Amino acid sequence: MPIQQKNVFPFLLVGLPVGLLVLGIGSMLYTELLDTTPAGHADDEARERTRGFAQLLRKPVNADDLKRYVTLLSEDIGERNMQKSGALESAALLIESSMGPSNMGYKIQRQVYEAGDGEVRNVVAELKGRSKPEEIVVIGAHYDSAVGALGKIDNATGVAALLSLANAFVATENERTLRFVGFVNGEAPYFQTKDMGSLVYAEDCKAKRENIVAMIALDSLGVSVDQFGTKRMPQKMLEGREDAGEFVFFGGNAASNDLVNSARAAFVSSPNFTVMTKGKSEPVADYEASDHWSLWRNDYPAIVVTDLFPLSNSKFQVEAGHVDYGRLEKLAIGLTAVVESLVNPE
Repeated sequence: MPIQQKNVFPFLLVGLPVGLLVLGIGSMLYTELLDTTPAGHADDEARERTRGFAQLLRKPVNADDLKRYVTLLSEDIGERNMQKSGALESAALLIESSMGPSNMGYKIQRQVYEAGDGEVRNVVAELKGRSKPEEIVVIGAHYDSAVGALGKIDNATGVAALLSLANAFVATENERTLRFVGFVNGEAPYFQTKDMGSLVYAEDCKAKRENIVAMIALDSLGVSVDQFGTKRMPQKMLEGREDAGEFVFFGGNAASNDLVNSARAAFVSSPNFTVMTKGKSEPVADYEASDHWSLWRNDYPAIVVTDLFPLSNSKFQVEAGHVDYGRLEKLAIGLTAVVESLVNPE
């Protein structure tokens, strides 16, 4: 059963690492300094002390954390959408608590707006860039689930990867600004409507004339191949390759072709993965069914990363799917390299 908002805080305290709560005080100090423009030499020593302390909050991607996040969202919270408003709020609070000052140390921004008969929000954590703070890289995943679904694969896995990547970049110093965003209302009936969270976010960024140089949408990752058999690619995508069952798909439109190619080049793949891409010359229609679509609509380069759709010939119920956490870990580690290459371009 979905937990209600009034029960979320004890639940989160149990679900999140206690050690990180203790370190939260130092992380708050660090994020206050991090958000300021570099000042004179008088602040340098204090900045380095707090940065050194905040680095203790950093944690590499690992399968245990990924499984914990997926379990919290899909099993403990459960179905989460505007028809289950208490659970939707619990999911938002889980993301805020995980990335916020008491755990990872990020400052959290709530982007609140009205949708349907209620109030919802996107959750944003930002790490300001040093030399190119006006250039922004966004990593996003929608945290709601479809009506009647627990959303384990779609999209608790995407949120788990988002939170693990955020943890891996705690207290790092990068050239560009890095944002981690949990989007609300990524599923029907709000997908590709004015109430879709990523569209509200993208339109706000465009209105502010923000320079988003890259966006990655994380959606439906780590699907267990063993349960359903090998996911073979359509013949037109194989292009002479042998069976491409263990694939990860980097999908963009023509305007995002450079981003598709750079992400693919940076991805640290397992020998078991075939990286399928969609650029301007590849024979697959533009794939729009995720939050990257909202960035396209506002003229920003964006791609989706998934290993479930749209290329699999296998037909099965997503909600019956099992998550392969070893596979999800490898994918998220590879994505760490992609994010690193985007926030620190050569």
